[in-house]
Amino acid sequence: MICGSSIRNQKSEIRNGFTIIEVLLAIGILAVSITAVLFLFAMGMRSHRRALDRSRAALLAETVANHLQTSFGPNYQPNPVTNETRPDFPGFQYNVTFAPLYGGTSYYRVSILVHWGDPNAPPEPKNSETYETVLQRKSF
Repeated sequence: MICGSSIRNQKSEIRNGFTIIEVLLAIGILAVSITAVLFLFAMGMRSHRRALDRSRAALLAETVANHLQTSFGPNYQPNPVTNETRPDFPGFQYNVTFAPLYGGTSYYRVSILVHWGDPNAPPEPKNSETYETVLQRKSF
């Protein structure tokens, strides 16, 4: 009978709760999960910033192309423009180059390179975009 009572005592000593190893393991998993989520937020913010920069670059190129279209008359000399800025697009610079199309016709291929960031740094694929359009010289 002594043997049976010792078994009962061992069963009644089972504790409810977590061991320190289980708690530390849960904290470790939580820390790794939070780190991964914060990393995803940081990546999302960088992607959002890149998308904003590229959208603003496209708007600047469209603005420059529209301005060129309105002034592209018979007396306009298509000279290249280098490192020009506009006050409504701070932090952005653009270069414009012209190339005649079809020999001596009045059509020109216009390339607009927009770059942002450090103005002294050369344009790189991560901080620049090139846009092209065709303009026709107006005859008044």
